[in-house]
Amino acid sequence: MSRHLERMARLVVAAGGEVSEGLFVERPGVRLIAATALTPEARALFDDMLIDTARPDYEQLAELNSRITYLSFRDRAEVEPGSPGPAARPSSEAFNRKMVEELGHLSVHSAQGVTFLIAGISVETCQELVAHHEGKVARLTSSRTRAMDRPLFRVQGPPAARAIQRQQIKDALFDGLEDDGSDADLDDREWRNRLLPGAKAVALTWTMSIKDFHKTFIGRLSQHGVEFEVREVCEMVCAELHARYPLVIKAPAAYYAMGNAAKYEGD
Repeated sequence: MSRHLERMARLVVAAGGEVSEGLFVERPGVRLIAATALTPEARALFDDMLIDTARPDYEQLAELNSRITYLSFRDRAEVEPGSPGPAARPSSEAFNRKMVEELGHLSVHSAQGVTFLIAGISVETCQELVAHHEGKVARLTSSRTRAMDRPLFRVQGPPAARAIQRQQIKDALFDGLEDDGSDADLDDREWRNRLLPGAKAVALTWTMSIKDFHKTFIGRLSQHGVEFEVREVCEMVCAELHARYPLVIKAPAAYYAMGNAAKYEGD
């Protein structure tokens, strides 16, 4: 196994994916690696402005964004007598829920960003994710590089279909060229890599706000014209975000029940 192939396999497994025969990605790795966090300064400010710091961090940030629009911060008179801690003030759960569920003000959650490492997906699916202009990506380039001379390949579908794909990919493979790094050799590598099967596996980091992930899932968690692997990856990302940000991100099944027009509701 080449160094690059070994590194890619290690990346897929580290992200929670599965590799077989040292060549095929059976399940891509999808792992949340970064999320917007509050600073100590923010927490002190939230206490001063009577933001409900007993709520999850992303709700606190959204509450600030909601209340700053009309300077609708609580007055001191609304705080219950006693200690100045979070328990002494009314909960903001109903307020935060109203912003999202009744008024559709998802824009207040635009500041909560998250980044996923997605490793072992096909080039085609990578292109579909990159096409979301709201997202920011850092991706493995797939042509003019030694890293893709001997790539992993994504296989999909039921066992019988995967067996056929494995054999077809093996039949299509050929050894990489040894070169001296000249421009001519690099051009040969680029064209050769473009001709390899479209199932070759790549990796990327995918960053968006939870508001934009919500709208992405409306369009991508659908049986209408959406590729299998795109749905598979989005389901994995959605399940992780739903567990962390349930006020904004719904369970995958809820998105499948929506129509695409829901993307344009609210802000």
